[in-house]
Order: sequence, then C-alpha cells, then structure tokens
Amino acid sequence: MAYSGDTPSASYEKLLPESDDMENADYQPPNHPNQINCYTVLPRWSIIHAVIIIIYILVFVGIISRTSSNGPGEKELLYSPARGAIAYETVTFHNELTNHNRFRGKPRPDLDAAWEEILVNTNVRVTADDLKKMNRNSVQLSDGSGEYMAGLDVHHQLHCLKMVYRALHPEYYHLPKAHMEEHIEHCLDSIRQFLMCKADISIVTYDWLDNHRRPFPNFNVQHECRSFEAIDAWAGERRLNIFDNSSLVHPEFGLSYPLDSKGEWMHGGPGAADPLDGKIITPPMEG
Repeated sequence: MAYSGDTPSASYEKLLPESDDMENADYQPPNHPNQINCYTVLPRWSIIHAVIIIIYILVFVGIISRTSSNGPGEKELLYSPARGAIAYETVTFHNELTNHNRFRGKPRPDLDAAWEEILVNTNVRVTADDLKKMNRNSVQLSDGSGEYMAGLDVHHQLHCLKMVYRALHPEYYHLPKAHMEEHIEHCLDSIRQFLMCKADISIVTYDWLDNHRRPFPNFNVQHECRSFEAIDAWAGERRLNIFDNSSLVHPEFGLSYPLDSKGEWMHGGPGAADPLDGKIITPPMEG
C-alpha cells in the first residue's frame, strides 16, 4: 500500500532555507540572541502528548496494513504459506437453473478439460519452515530439495466436486467400485464442512413470477471472493509433478508412481493394498 506521505509534497514549507537562498533569508545562526528556543517555549506535557499521538498513528497504520493484507474483516488465525497470494474481488454468480457453462451439462471432452485446468496445481512443494509454522508433518521429497509434498485444500474441495459429478455419470467414467461410496460420502461431508466454515453472507433476493405462486430466488448474487486465479498461480509456481519418477519414493516400496517404458503409470505391484487398512509411518521432521 502506498501512503500519501511517501512522496514529499510541494506544499510543505521549507524548515530551513536551502543553501542558495541563504543570502536573502532571515536566517539566524544557532545561539543568536533573537533565536527562539522551542524547548523553552513548549511545555514538556505538549512534547509528551505529541509522542503519544505519533505512537497511536503508527499503531493505527500497522493495524490497517495488517487488516488489508488479510482481507476485509479477516483475522489470521492459522499460518499458510499461500496467504500472501490472497487478493479480493467481487464476483456475480450467474447461477440460474437454466444457465450453461463449461462445468455444466453431460460428460464431454471440453468439460473434462475444464476440470483438469483448475486441478493441475493440486500438488505443491512446501518447506520445512512452512510445516513447522503449521505444526504439521508431511512426506519429504526424494529429489534432494529438502522440500515436502503438500496441497491447498481448495484443490481438494474441487477434486471432491469433480468426483461427485463423475458419480452422477457412472456409465461414462467407469469409476472403481472399491470404497467409492465412502469416497463420495467423504467428499459430500468435506464440502459441507467447507461451506459451513466459510459461511458465505452474500444475500439472495427473491422475485415474483407471472406464472408461479411462490417467491422465486434470484440466483444472480454478488459475492466477495478470494481470487482463485491468484491463489492457483501461487500453487503453479510451486507445482509438484508426482509422476517425475524421482520425487516420491516410499521407504519400503520404492517409487510411488512408477512409469513404464511408454511413460504410463504402472498400477498394482508392491504397496498396492487397501490404504484404509494401513498405518501412518511418515518419519518425523528433523530438528
């Protein structure tokens, strides 16, 4: 944020004459008999009050700066390395029942491409310092970077929405049957918790229709949003390619996503048992 005091104003009077103006100025050197000593004129309590006012101004500016960086009325309760990417904007949701966009309608290639576009940065790299600030642990990468695997929960929520959509069209997506019901239940409840956590306070209004007895909601609602593009760009700068055949190596089973000679993921093999029956063996962080 730029403050008006960053650039000197031409309207300010000179406190002392510049060197070129000395000859024409009524300048009196120090200790001149006619010089007024401000410390003898201004009482001490005035100076103390001035100092207190300056302190209040600095504190106020600090509060405003902190609030503006966290967003309107938002308090920083938890650390996230992505917080600096937050940018706020107002967005009108055009969400009528008959509306169409690239995420609506029957399964088709361009719809799948739209989901892929917003989920491409699902896996990111974070530092040990980031994890310590969050009091969390994670899988350390095996590429020598010293970084760890992580992800923004917004991408997890979007993944869940995609899974619910695909579950509505099993004849097209042929989803695996193992734990699919549990997966969808997990996704629905995850989205429920997320919606209640954010508790959107945007107002939905209603209209009368010429053919309908009851008030009908107007789904063109303006929202105060965090810019997904800005946050996704932050994730893109730290994107982790889990299929690079080097970053993710299980301590017992080797490569997590081994690729064959054609560059395709090899399913099955060691470590392909049911994860719901497993136990966490992530090594503790060093230090």
